[in-house]
Amino acid sequence: MELDLINIGEIQLNSTQYNNSSAGVLGKATIVYEGKNYIVKSGMFSKPIFTTLEPVIECICSELIQLFKINCANYDLVKCTVQGNELWKTQESIVCISENFLGENEIIIHADNILNTKNTRTSYKHLTEVFKNNVIDINNMLIIDYIINNTDRHHKNFAMIYNSENNSLKFAPLYDHGFSLGQEMDIDYLESESDDFSEVYTESDYSKCCGVSNSSQIANIDYHSVKIDVDIEEIYKIIDKYKCYLKPATYEFMKYIIKRRLSYVKRVFTKGEGCYTRNNNI
Repeated sequence: MELDLINIGEIQLNSTQYNNSSAGVLGKATIVYEGKNYIVKSGMFSKPIFTTLEPVIECICSELIQLFKINCANYDLVKCTVQGNELWKTQESIVCISENFLGENEIIIHADNILNTKNTRTSYKHLTEVFKNNVIDINNMLIIDYIINNTDRHHKNFAMIYNSENNSLKFAPLYDHGFSLGQEMDIDYLESESDDFSEVYTESDYSKCCGVSNSSQIANIDYHSVKIDVDIEEIYKIIDKYKCYLKPATYEFMKYIIKRRLSYVKRVFTKGEGCYTRNNNI
């Protein structure tokens, strides 16, 4: 899919169209294209350009999560023209775009409104008490976040969908994974450690949902239904599709993270009837 023009520069200056849940880190906007509603996200603005890393990671994670058989927003890369202003010059850029997953009579209710807390994190116990009918969805989300090393699962980055026609609630598809797979690691640091990523790997383990690290979050989980019995080569094929957009050290670190994380989850959880359960012998 390719749009002729998405004028992110003008959208960012128009408060009636521009919206952002990440304190100005990523530009977000809604557009209508061929009668459908889409959400558009740029990469980070690093003077004088927009980076492509976050949109690329969003697309990689979208494909990976679908490979793991978990419902998520589907993202595509799109070329666009960003009109210049006093901050940046007119430039060709790459953004990611996702069709709005809300149906008729549906609204999204972000977790921060449901949890009723202003804290960045909450406990796993509180999280599963509040979402008591969706514990499997919470567990799946945290397992996914561990595997892809998502560092930005704050409480606006997951949600429920309310349908006013039948007065029902369901867990929303997972979305917003641009800060995953080591995105936050400095490229010079990655390149200097490319012979052995173990130290970088330890430093990159950070989360926002219900623990200070993705590792600490999954320590609470006894069961999930993420399809983890996938071959690592299938995962590498997805990452390889986007290799041309990635620095070599970033590309190698992504593969390092996901291989190590997936191997660990496979050791810790054993496949049972309908779900994977924790192997308490490990």
